[in-house]
Amino acid sequence: MNDISKRIASVVELSLSPFFKAERFQKRGPHFYKFGDNFIQVVTVQSSLGNTAASGRFRVNFGIHFPAVAEVLLAADPMPQIPKEHYCILRAILLGVHLPWWTVTPTTDVRTIAHALSGHWQDDAWPWMEKNKSLSEAAQTLEHDGDSWSAAAARLVLGEREEAVRLVKAFIVCLESSPEANSPANKKLTLSRLQKIQGWASQHQLMTS
Repeated sequence: MNDISKRIASVVELSLSPFFKAERFQKRGPHFYKFGDNFIQVVTVQSSLGNTAASGRFRVNFGIHFPAVAEVLLAADPMPQIPKEHYCILRAILLGVHLPWWTVTPTTDVRTIAHALSGHWQDDAWPWMEKNKSLSEAAQTLEHDGDSWSAAAARLVLGEREEAVRLVKAFIVCLESSPEANSPANKKLTLSRLQKIQGWASQHQLMTS
């Protein structure tokens, strides 16, 4: 581990580790995670691939995973035994949440960066994590930020079939009417996505006339 990596680890240790320990998160490498009754809260500290000995950046990615939704959506839950953020059903980075990059250099005051990161986590990230561990809230967040397909799967898990039908229809209409999705460059991919959502909806008896 080089000096920049050590300084990033120090920032995380000072800012996030005490909070996660108090909240009973487990830790494995850059991953922090906590199992709830029907959800997993996951945090991954991502270092930039462009880090050098002179400067480094890192970002704190976070999300909520719902195993039951993954099974409905994907037929099997891909989340590994050690949870990782990029497998989450609800990923902050894909849902319009601002995730700042934090810069560390050999002269950076580690405590200053740690204090700023701690404030960001407690004021912005953690309230989002706590709100969206409720599946009904997560379904609303998914719909609001454009992932109607995952929202439909969440509504199915909640037993709200009519809402799932509405969301599937909205997803299909959005794809069919999007100029970008139907441009020559994207048309093949769009057709594939339409076939997948229609097949999924038919499998779960959500296709109505």
